[in-house]
Amino acid sequence: MSGYTIRKIGDLPPEEAALIRQDVAEAERGYSLEELEEGAKRMRESSFGVGDVPEIKIIPVQIDSAREAKLNRYMSLHRVSQSTAVRDLLDRALSEI
Repeated sequence: MSGYTIRKIGDLPPEEAALIRQDVAEAERGYSLEELEEGAKRMRESSFGVGDVPEIKIIPVQIDSAREAKLNRYMSLHRVSQSTAVRDLLDRALSEI
């Protein structure tokens, strides 16, 4: 067994189902050459060469299940990784200082 659970789109929360439907519609529509070039440009601009990686500090954080659920919801709604979500939320909180 693969360990994956197959779910129908109707089993998902409405917000998640809407995001999946948007992704499906976008993929079925296809992409223009301009969209593909813009995506490739963003990838080139965000990549770092050897020795160009900015200093990064890893900070282990313990969170309870309620905060984890909220973080997972944020990740799903904004379609970002856990690290990106934590950085986004930390930036938002620290912008007040």
